[in-house]
Amino acid sequence: MSDPSVLTEAAVLTQVNKWVGVIIALIGALIAAPDGARLLFQSSATWIRAQVSRFRKPSPQTTKVVSGTANMSLPGLTATVSAHAWRPNDPIDDRIEALRAHLSDLGGRLNQTAQEVRQERTARKEALAELSRTFQEKLDELHQLLKEKDRKTATIDARGLPVIGTGIFLNGVPEALAGLPLRIGWFLAFGGFAIMIVALMGAIQAHRAASRTPPV
Repeated sequence: MSDPSVLTEAAVLTQVNKWVGVIIALIGALIAAPDGARLLFQSSATWIRAQVSRFRKPSPQTTKVVSGTANMSLPGLTATVSAHAWRPNDPIDDRIEALRAHLSDLGGRLNQTAQEVRQERTARKEALAELSRTFQEKLDELHQLLKEKDRKTATIDARGLPVIGTGIFLNGVPEALAGLPLRIGWFLAFGGFAIMIVALMGAIQAHRAASRTPPV
């Protein structure tokens, strides 16, 4: 006949493995998804504050009316265009001289416009090259940030998945673990709890180190 104390201990160990497994799995889920856990806690806190504020007396609101006038006036713009006068009745030499002066003026203005266009083109090429360099630098920086994010995600997964697996193992076969000889089930339960504590401390230290690191 089986010893009642052994049966009682096995039943207690079974329940211990179940509850320890559940707790370890929950903690492992929080470690593996810290951003989701943080968002869940913040959303819950916001909802609780909203529910509490419903029972409070709303504070009186004062509506302020701000009025003002703005006057804007545009001064008149006067454009004066000077050109060489053309008089059809002037002597031929005067008309030729006036035409030559007019063409010289047009040539100077054309050369000035062409120079301004070349300068504008050069400035736009330089601006375009600078934008291209900036775009490439930011693109490389984005690639580095994505790699760093993937590395951090893999590190978080590597830290949380063993804890989750331990919790699932303890909660999945508690009766079999309780039936192991030499009270191995107790060592497994406390060992799983120790793994959870170590992983949780590592996650806390990593979070503190990340918060102390200045943003790039």
